Amino acid sequence: MERFINRIDNIPRSMRKIITAVATLAMIVVFGYFVDQLFTAPVTEGDLSPWVPTLLYSVVGVILYAVGWGVLVGFADETPEQHDHWHATRNTAYYLIVAAIAVGLIILGVAYGLLWGVVGI
Repeated sequence: MERFINRIDNIPRSMRKIITAVATLAMIVVFGYFVDQLFTAPVTEGDLSPWVPTLLYSVVGVILYAVGWGVLVGFADETPEQHDHWHATRNTAYYLIVAAIAVGLIILGVAYGLLWGVVGI
């Protein structure tokens, strides 16, 4: 784990910003799959407004992005010296591991759909 954290330390700040965005998108796609499974029937039956899942995606997406930004980039209230000396922590590694799992699930879902002609995991 320490070796992984040390490698993250060597990633430039601009690249960490991009990684945060991509990781958030991957996690939202996986989260969205489960939300769709949960809310499809109530929305189509008219028991639930279509805005509820959309609002849920948006709120969770902003939270995941803020967490990712905090662990991978740092916030504006830090001094410039802290930006120059940012260090990855275990939370950074955990965030990236969860993002990698999300990317893996997306790849499995796409492969499943291509192989058997269906959409879904």
